[in-house]
Amino acid sequence: MQSSAIDNESRRYSLTGRVCTLEVFSESYLPILREYLSDPDVVRHVSSIDNRLEDILSWFKRQSSSGTDRVFAILRHSTVESGEPRRAFVGITALRTIDVRGTAAVSGTIIGAKRYWGEGIGYEAKLLQQGYAFETLALDWIYASIVDTNERSRRLLVRLGYERLPSRPDCIPCSGSNLGQVFYGLSRDKWIRLKETTVCTRSSLQSQCSSSQASEANQRSTGVQTIPG
Repeated sequence: MQSSAIDNESRRYSLTGRVCTLEVFSESYLPILREYLSDPDVVRHVSSIDNRLEDILSWFKRQSSSGTDRVFAILRHSTVESGEPRRAFVGITALRTIDVRGTAAVSGTIIGAKRYWGEGIGYEAKLLQQGYAFETLALDWIYASIVDTNERSRRLLVRLGYERLPSRPDCIPCSGSNLGQVFYGLSRDKWIRLKETTVCTRSSLQSQCSSSQASEANQRSTGVQTIPG
Protein backbone atom coordinates (compact mmCIF):
# COMPACT_ATOMS: atom_id res chain seq x y z
CA MET A 1 0.00 0.00 0.00
CA GLN A 2 1.19 3.48 -0.85
CA SER A 3 0.69 6.71 1.07
CA SER A 4 1.92 10.21 0.32
CA ALA A 5 2.32 13.45 2.22
CA ILE A 6 3.48 17.01 1.61
CA ASP A 7 4.81 19.08 4.49
CA ASN A 8 3.66 22.65 3.76
CA GLU A 9 6.71 24.15 5.46
CA SER A 10 9.48 22.03 3.96
CA ARG A 11 7.63 21.06 0.76
CA ARG A 12 9.22 17.62 1.08
CA TYR A 13 7.15 15.14 -0.87
CA SER A 14 7.28 11.53 0.29
CA LEU A 15 5.79 8.21 -0.81
CA THR A 16 5.72 5.33 1.64
CA GLY A 17 5.40 1.62 0.95
CA ARG A 18 5.96 -1.56 2.93
CA VAL A 19 9.76 -1.81 2.73
CA CYS A 20 10.82 1.67 1.66
CA THR A 21 9.93 5.35 1.41
CA LEU A 22 10.71 7.74 -1.44
CA GLU A 23 11.66 11.23 -0.27
CA VAL A 24 12.65 14.24 -2.35
CA PHE A 25 16.43 14.00 -2.68
CA SER A 26 18.35 16.46 -0.50
CA GLU A 27 21.96 17.61 -0.29
CA SER A 28 22.48 15.70 2.97
CA TYR A 29 22.53 12.43 1.02
CA LEU A 30 25.34 13.46 -1.34
CA PRO A 31 28.32 12.03 0.64
CA ILE A 32 26.67 8.59 0.89
CA LEU A 33 25.62 8.74 -2.75
CA ARG A 34 29.26 9.40 -3.65
CA GLU A 35 30.28 6.23 -1.79
CA TYR A 36 27.67 4.22 -3.67
CA LEU A 37 28.72 5.61 -7.06
CA SER A 38 32.37 4.78 -6.31
CA ASP A 39 31.55 1.06 -6.15
CA PRO A 40 32.20 -0.64 -9.53
CA ASP A 41 29.51 -3.24 -8.85
CA VAL A 42 26.87 -0.54 -8.35
CA VAL A 43 27.65 1.38 -11.55
CA ARG A 44 28.59 -1.59 -13.73
CA HIS A 45 25.59 -1.06 -16.02
CA VAL A 46 25.32 2.72 -15.66
CA SER A 47 26.92 5.05 -18.18
CA SER A 48 28.32 8.55 -17.63
CA ILE A 49 28.53 8.43 -13.83
CA ASP A 50 30.84 10.86 -12.04
CA ASN A 51 31.76 9.96 -8.46
CA ARG A 52 33.77 13.06 -7.53
CA LEU A 53 31.96 15.04 -4.84
CA GLU A 54 32.13 18.29 -6.80
CA ASP A 55 30.60 16.61 -9.86
CA ILE A 56 27.82 15.04 -7.79
CA LEU A 57 27.13 18.41 -6.13
CA SER A 58 26.94 20.04 -9.55
CA TRP A 59 24.55 17.29 -10.68
CA PHE A 60 22.38 17.85 -7.60
CA LYS A 61 22.14 21.60 -8.24
CA ARG A 62 21.14 20.97 -11.86
CA GLN A 63 18.45 18.50 -10.81
CA SER A 64 17.12 20.83 -8.11
CA SER A 65 16.68 23.72 -10.51
CA SER A 66 15.39 21.60 -13.37
CA GLY A 67 11.72 21.66 -14.25
CA THR A 68 12.01 18.36 -16.09
CA ASP A 69 13.46 16.03 -13.43
CA ARG A 70 12.11 14.51 -10.21
CA VAL A 71 14.74 12.78 -8.05
CA PHE A 72 13.89 10.78 -4.94
CA ALA A 73 16.03 9.26 -2.22
CA ILE A 74 15.13 5.64 -1.45
CA LEU A 75 14.92 5.06 2.31
CA ARG A 76 14.81 1.48 3.59
CA HIS A 77 12.59 0.77 6.59
CA SER A 78 14.16 -0.89 9.62
CA THR A 79 13.97 -0.77 13.41
CA VAL A 80 16.61 -0.17 16.06
CA GLU A 81 16.92 -2.02 19.35
CA SER A 82 14.56 0.42 21.05
CA GLY A 83 11.88 -0.56 18.54
CA GLU A 84 11.82 2.89 16.98
CA PRO A 85 11.44 3.00 13.19
CA ARG A 86 14.53 3.97 11.23
CA ARG A 87 15.01 4.86 7.57
CA ALA A 88 18.37 4.34 5.89
CA PHE A 89 19.34 5.96 2.57
CA VAL A 90 20.05 3.10 0.15
CA GLY A 91 19.72 4.59 -3.34
CA ILE A 92 17.98 6.97 -5.72
CA THR A 93 15.19 6.79 -8.26
CA ALA A 94 14.34 9.48 -10.77
CA LEU A 95 11.96 10.57 -13.48
CA ARG A 96 14.09 12.50 -15.95
CA THR A 97 13.53 14.63 -19.04
CA ILE A 98 9.79 15.03 -18.45
CA ASP A 99 8.68 16.42 -21.80
CA VAL A 100 7.22 19.91 -22.20
CA ARG A 101 3.72 18.50 -22.62
CA GLY A 102 4.07 16.56 -19.37
CA THR A 103 3.15 13.28 -21.05
CA ALA A 104 6.30 11.16 -20.70
CA ALA A 105 9.47 10.75 -18.66
CA VAL A 106 12.52 8.48 -18.42
CA SER A 107 12.88 6.33 -15.32
CA GLY A 108 16.14 5.38 -13.64
CA THR A 109 16.97 3.69 -10.33
CA ILE A 110 20.18 2.83 -8.47
CA ILE A 111 20.29 0.77 -5.27
CA GLY A 112 23.71 1.62 -3.88
CA ALA A 113 23.64 -0.40 -0.64
CA LYS A 114 24.63 -3.83 -1.96
CA ARG A 115 23.88 -5.59 1.32
CA TYR A 116 20.18 -4.94 0.65
CA TRP A 117 20.13 -6.24 -2.92
CA GLY A 118 17.51 -8.94 -3.34
CA GLU A 119 15.14 -7.55 -0.68
CA GLY A 120 12.64 -6.14 -3.17
CA ILE A 121 13.55 -2.51 -2.46
CA GLY A 122 14.12 -1.65 -6.12
CA TYR A 123 10.81 -3.26 -7.08
CA GLU A 124 8.79 -1.34 -4.51
CA ALA A 125 10.63 1.91 -5.24
CA LYS A 126 9.63 1.52 -8.89
CA LEU A 127 6.01 0.84 -7.90
CA LEU A 128 5.92 3.99 -5.77
CA GLN A 129 7.54 5.93 -8.60
CA GLN A 130 4.92 4.67 -11.05
CA GLY A 131 2.09 5.79 -8.78
CA TYR A 132 3.64 9.25 -8.56
CA ALA A 133 4.20 9.44 -12.31
CA PHE A 134 0.75 8.32 -13.40
CA GLU A 135 -1.43 9.67 -10.59
CA THR A 136 0.34 12.85 -9.44
CA LEU A 137 2.07 13.96 -12.66
CA ALA A 138 -0.60 12.39 -14.91
CA LEU A 139 2.02 11.13 -17.37
CA ASP A 140 0.99 8.88 -20.25
CA TRP A 141 4.26 6.94 -20.50
CA ILE A 142 7.34 6.03 -18.51
CA TYR A 143 10.38 4.87 -20.47
CA ALA A 144 13.58 3.17 -19.42
CA SER A 145 16.90 2.58 -21.13
CA ILE A 146 19.21 -0.22 -19.98
CA VAL A 147 22.39 -1.88 -21.18
CA ASP A 148 21.50 -4.99 -23.16
CA THR A 149 23.62 -7.14 -20.81
CA ASN A 150 21.81 -5.93 -17.67
CA GLU A 151 19.65 -9.00 -17.10
CA ARG A 152 18.66 -8.06 -13.54
CA SER A 153 17.14 -4.75 -14.66
CA ARG A 154 15.47 -6.39 -17.65
CA ARG A 155 13.69 -8.91 -15.41
CA LEU A 156 12.63 -6.13 -13.04
CA LEU A 157 11.16 -4.00 -15.83
CA VAL A 158 9.25 -6.93 -17.29
CA ARG A 159 7.90 -7.81 -13.85
CA LEU A 160 6.68 -4.23 -13.49
CA GLY A 161 4.83 -4.41 -16.79
CA TYR A 162 7.29 -2.64 -19.09
CA GLU A 163 7.48 -3.85 -22.68
CA ARG A 164 10.52 -3.74 -24.93
CA LEU A 165 10.27 -1.08 -27.63
CA PRO A 166 11.46 -1.42 -31.22
CA SER A 167 13.16 2.00 -31.24
CA ARG A 168 14.38 4.83 -29.03
CA PRO A 169 11.58 7.03 -27.58
CA ASP A 170 11.88 10.73 -28.46
CA CYS A 171 12.26 11.76 -24.80
CA ILE A 172 15.51 9.77 -24.50
CA PRO A 173 18.24 11.95 -26.07
CA CYS A 174 20.16 10.35 -28.91
CA SER A 175 23.85 10.14 -28.01
CA GLY A 176 26.81 7.82 -28.07
CA SER A 177 25.70 6.49 -24.68
CA ASN A 178 22.68 4.92 -26.41
CA LEU A 179 24.95 2.35 -28.07
CA GLY A 180 24.25 -1.10 -26.68
CA GLN A 181 21.07 0.18 -25.02
CA VAL A 182 17.62 -1.36 -25.20
CA PHE A 183 14.45 0.59 -24.51
CA TYR A 184 11.35 -0.28 -22.52
CA GLY A 185 8.08 1.52 -21.91
CA LEU A 186 5.05 1.37 -19.63
CA SER A 187 1.83 3.18 -20.52
CA ARG A 188 -0.62 4.64 -18.06
CA ASP A 189 -3.41 2.49 -19.51
CA LYS A 190 -1.46 -0.71 -18.93
CA TRP A 191 -0.47 0.42 -15.42
CA ILE A 192 -4.16 0.93 -14.56
CA ARG A 193 -5.01 -2.54 -15.87
CA LEU A 194 -2.19 -4.09 -13.85
CA LYS A 195 -3.37 -2.28 -10.72
CA GLU A 196 -6.92 -3.53 -11.20
CA THR A 197 -5.69 -7.07 -11.77
CA THR A 198 -3.55 -6.93 -8.64
CA VAL A 199 -6.45 -5.65 -6.52
CA CYS A 200 -8.78 -8.36 -7.88
CA THR A 201 -6.16 -11.05 -7.25
CA ARG A 202 -5.61 -9.90 -3.69
CA SER A 203 -9.37 -9.77 -3.04
CA SER A 204 -9.75 -13.27 -4.48
CA LEU A 205 -6.93 -14.61 -2.34
CA GLN A 206 -8.37 -12.98 0.77
CA SER A 207 -11.80 -14.45 -0.03
CA GLN A 208 -10.30 -17.91 -0.59
CA CYS A 209 -8.34 -17.62 2.65
CA SER A 210 -11.42 -16.57 4.63
CA SER A 211 -13.46 -19.42 3.08
CA SER A 212 -10.73 -21.92 3.89
CA GLN A 213 -10.45 -20.70 7.47
CA ALA A 214 -14.23 -20.91 7.92
CA SER A 215 -14.25 -24.44 6.50
CA GLU A 216 -11.47 -25.53 8.84
CA ALA A 217 -13.29 -24.02 11.82
CA ASN A 218 -16.47 -25.85 10.84
CA GLN A 219 -14.61 -29.15 10.54
CA ARG A 220 -13.11 -28.71 13.99
CA SER A 221 -16.50 -27.95 15.53
CA THR A 222 -18.27 -30.91 13.87
CA GLY A 223 -15.38 -33.37 14.01
CA VAL A 224 -15.73 -34.01 10.26
CA GLN A 225 -12.64 -33.81 8.02
CA THR A 226 -12.93 -33.33 4.27
CA ILE A 227 -10.31 -35.11 2.16
CA PRO A 228 -9.66 -33.54 -1.27
CA GLY A 229 -10.31 -36.09 -4.00
